[in-house]
Amino acid sequence: MDQDDLDDLNDPELKAAIEASLRDTQRSDPSGESSSRLTRHTLVDLTADSDDEPDVKEVYPKSKSLVGSETEDEAEEDEDDEELKRALAMSLEENTKEDVSQAPLPSPVEKISTMSSNASAPNVPVASKPPGILGLNRKQMEQERLARFNKRKADDGSSPLPELESKVPKTEPVLRNAAIPYSGPSLASTPSNICESTAANSPKFGVQPTARPVPQWPLGAVKKTHVSGIPRKGNDITIEEVFQRADLELAVLSSFMWDMEWLFSKLDTQRTRFIFVMQAKEEETKVQYQQETSDMPNLRLCFPPMDGQINCMHSKLMLLFHRDYLRIVVPTANLTTFDWGENGLMENSAFLIDLPKKSNDNSSQGPKTAFYEELIYFLKAMTLHENVISKLDGFDFSKTARYAFVHTVGGSHTGDSWKRTGHCGLGRAVASLGLQSPKPINIEFVTSSVGSLTDEFLRAIYLVCQGS
Repeated sequence: MDQDDLDDLNDPELKAAIEASLRDTQRSDPSGESSSRLTRHTLVDLTADSDDEPDVKEVYPKSKSLVGSETEDEAEEDEDDEELKRALAMSLEENTKEDVSQAPLPSPVEKISTMSSNASAPNVPVASKPPGILGLNRKQMEQERLARFNKRKADDGSSPLPELESKVPKTEPVLRNAAIPYSGPSLASTPSNICESTAANSPKFGVQPTARPVPQWPLGAVKKTHVSGIPRKGNDITIEEVFQRADLELAVLSSFMWDMEWLFSKLDTQRTRFIFVMQAKEEETKVQYQQETSDMPNLRLCFPPMDGQINCMHSKLMLLFHRDYLRIVVPTANLTTFDWGENGLMENSAFLIDLPKKSNDNSSQGPKTAFYEELIYFLKAMTLHENVISKLDGFDFSKTARYAFVHTVGGSHTGDSWKRTGHCGLGRAVASLGLQSPKPINIEFVTSSVGSLTDEFLRAIYLVCQGS
């Protein structure tokens, strides 16, 4: 035994640890029986020279996976080891009782147990859903993104963000054959509420909009979109009352944002034919939308030109062809549940006018009003099919003479075309209706992009509202 071994024995920290362990064991076992056993098994005689004891047998750890491999001596040693474990456990328990406020450090036994349990836990592979082509499931990613977006918009009721393709959700072909029953008022019991007043949006007339297919507004009306939970007073309207789906033959719908599942739930997808005017700047986006709706025989898509710097198709318009009349709707609401107030958060407005079908014996009756001319100009600019545009000639536009149809066609305009669209078209409409005024005027306006307003733009709007 060399000097280093003697120094280890005289180490005060080692002596203190051994004495503390012995005291704890004696407290837990006053008789001293287990203490003697603990001493016998835990104290190692460092003064003995192992080279002088040829009878010392090397003991290797036994594998627990081998059953029945122990000898008699090994069994006896196991019994002694069990007693040692019980003594250590009792010592730890005593230490815990003496100082419950101090978190005890884990013992070597606890450390080994934790490591063993972690090591024995098998690595279970997590099955992942196979991705789409090129490792990306584009349709699934877009649906998940739109779900998050619609939820966020529903929560805060704010205006849509200006990104190009993030506002056009995918259609759901699964709804193509769904026969959605009509859940509106009884067609036989609902009175024919037709308003013959130009102040049809005033509650004093007591004309409640109805989902029954009746041309309620032959002279036109402006209605607020009904907000769920708010009592109705006759000056608001729901999406069901706008569509009047019971005999709706063709619906041309233009919107910036779409909630397809909600939209189809408001319509008869077996009776009605649809043309959706949608934003799609890139050719691959158009192809994708067409592929996703290819198995819907009663649906066609229209993509207005978005060449050059045109990055937004924000127009909202409805042409609702019924059996005996055409309803034209110019809403401020997108085709989403929250824009139509069904979550009780947002209010929009809509202009509606119901135009009767011309009689067969005089299909040319009725003048071609400025409203009609500008509507046709706008529909051609958005590349709506000529057969649909020609259907408008079958309805009487004479009652639209008191109105002007103001539109915005994107892109550059040459010749006199710049006078017909945008805020220039608004000034032209004011002048054509004889409403121009050189005197100061008060203007009430609603905008969804307050942060984009500038003094220059507001001045231009003010001047065109004067008819300048």
